Amino acid sequence: MTISQALNIESSEFDNLCTYFTDELKNPDNWTFPVTSMGIDGVEIIDKKYGLWKKTKKNNLGRIEGTNGEQVIALTEDVEKAKIDPRCQPVFIDIDTDDQLTGGHRFETSQKLGIRGWMFVYVRCKDQFTRETFAKALNNVRLNGGPQKQNDSKELEAHIKKWISEGKIKTEQDIENQVELLGNPSLLKNEREKLCRLMVDFVHNKGIKSFRPNRFGKHGKDTWESFKSRSSNDEGLDRDGNPCEVDPYMTNVLDEDNNLNNHFINRSSGTHVNTIINPASTIKYTDDNPWLNLQIAVKIDNCKDSNELDRRRKKFINEDLVSLSNTLDDLQEYKGRMRCYPWEHPKCQHAFLAQDHYQEYPEDGQFIPYKGTD
Repeated sequence: MTISQALNIESSEFDNLCTYFTDELKNPDNWTFPVTSMGIDGVEIIDKKYGLWKKTKKNNLGRIEGTNGEQVIALTEDVEKAKIDPRCQPVFIDIDTDDQLTGGHRFETSQKLGIRGWMFVYVRCKDQFTRETFAKALNNVRLNGGPQKQNDSKELEAHIKKWISEGKIKTEQDIENQVELLGNPSLLKNEREKLCRLMVDFVHNKGIKSFRPNRFGKHGKDTWESFKSRSSNDEGLDRDGNPCEVDPYMTNVLDEDNNLNNHFINRSSGTHVNTIINPASTIKYTDDNPWLNLQIAVKIDNCKDSNELDRRRKKFINEDLVSLSNTLDDLQEYKGRMRCYPWEHPKCQHAFLAQDHYQEYPEDGQFIPYKGTD
């Protein structure tokens, strides 16, 4: 005998028995959470009403790894303590497939607490790409209190790679749009920029010729090794239909025997030219190859044409490197005349900033003078 039979009530009435959902809360006119298509083309809001979990499919499209156990525990504790109110995010259900586009954690929390339904919004998506994009966009909506698991880099990387391969993400601008839509605010700006670089790098490594990148591309330490790998490729055809050849610079300069004589500097990420000093200092005048080759990615922000790109490359050689050389020359002259560097002068008064809240006073801006070695 079922519980509903024991209570001598209809199953439909039994489904609606829930201490967490009052009749007032089941009325969608009382819900205050803003419901939109997130600006995604091909998403249509059909209806919103209280619905039963058993009439949906647990297919949480917004999570590649499914639900997180710790998140379910946190959400369960939050619902037990704070209950459910009209400000809570509804669950979005695909009206054509009955799939839960979001709400996997709420579904498992409901199972734990005997909550048979939730606030549902029914939507129609024009295709699977739109459906999955919308589901992930909903992951990143700022909620009105309660624990929340937003998109991380791994989640977005898998999504973007899949739809690049399926031909739905066709341009670098498409990648940037997806990252901004699905990764803001959960990813920091530098994390979003890195993800965009990695996705364009993925396209190049896959040799997807139909993809259209921005005219001027960015590089980084995270894409440097794969860039060199493509330089060594001699298989297939290039975008002009010519046989690929190993880049001469790769053979003549960047071979394995010259690792210590080469240094990649990424000006496009703001890396200072002074970072050259450390690798340069490892090269001795007695070495067989006493020089340092630089591989440079210049800043391309607001770069309008090839002439501007060429000007920025020349500026790095003729201004940035010359300025560094002049600085080192001045320092060398100082050392020659003073027999020490400026920071070694006997009249230097070095000090550390207070950092020990038990024995020092960082809250008062205390400096700890360096007293030298005894």
